Amino acid sequence: MNQTTAIALAALNRDFYRESAAEFARTRSAPWPGWHEILPLLRGRPRASILDAGCGNGRFASFLCDALGAPFLYCGIDSSAPLLALAASALAHVPGVRLLQTDLVLEPPERALPAERFDLVAAFGLLHHVPGESRRRELIRALAARVEEGGFLALTFWDFGGEPRFERKALREIPAELSGQLEPGDVLLRWGSDDSSRLRYCHHTDAAEETRLLAGLPLAPRLAFSSDGATGRLNRYRVFERL
Repeated sequence: MNQTTAIALAALNRDFYRESAAEFARTRSAPWPGWHEILPLLRGRPRASILDAGCGNGRFASFLCDALGAPFLYCGIDSSAPLLALAASALAHVPGVRLLQTDLVLEPPERALPAERFDLVAAFGLLHHVPGESRRRELIRALAARVEEGGFLALTFWDFGGEPRFERKALREIPAELSGQLEPGDVLLRWGSDDSSRLRYCHHTDAAEETRLLAGLPLAPRLAFSSDGATGRLNRYRVFERL
C-alpha cells in the first residue's frame, strides 16, 4: 500500500473517532470475555507493567482494576484525543496510570512506542485499523520488542470476515481516490445503521496473512483461541511469551 492511501485511510479513522468517540465508547464499556483467558498470566506478578497499544477509552485497564486484585503499572497509547480524555476520566482514581497520545498507524513504531519493556504488551482491537500488511508486520515486531523477559505479547485479530451484519455495513462503491489502492481484506465499514455515512477503515486478517505476520517473532507461542462477540469467536487471540 502506498503512503498516500495509508494517510487517507488513517485520516478516515481519525475523523470518525474525533466525531463519534462518545457514542463509540458508550457501546464499548464491558470487558471482552477473552480477557479472562489472559488474566492468569499476570497473577503473582507484583506491580505488573502493562502496555496497552490502542487503548481507546481505557476499558482494559478498568477490567484489570476489577479483576486483577493487585496494583499494576499501566501505559495506554492511542491516537484519539477524545477517547484518551474518556480514559483519563475513567482511570482518574487508579494509581500508576500513564496515557500517551501517539499515532501508532503512520508513525514509525520504534519511535511511537515507549522504549521500556513490559510484563504484558497488548494490542486489542488495533491491528485492523493499521493500513498495509507491511505496517502491521512492523508494528507487531516493535510490540514484541517491548516484552520483558518472562512477559507476554497478546494480540487480537478481528474476525469479521463473512459475518452477515458486517457484510451489510461494508461500503460497496469505493471512493475514486481509493479505488484500486486497497489490499485484500480492506473494508470501509459504516458505523451504526446500514445506510450511515460515517465510515471506518478496517482490515480483515485471514489465516494466511496471520501466519505471515507472526512468522519469525522472537517469542514462543503460548495461547491461541477465539472469543468475544455474540458468536463467541469474533476475535482471534494470539499470545506469545519471551522465555
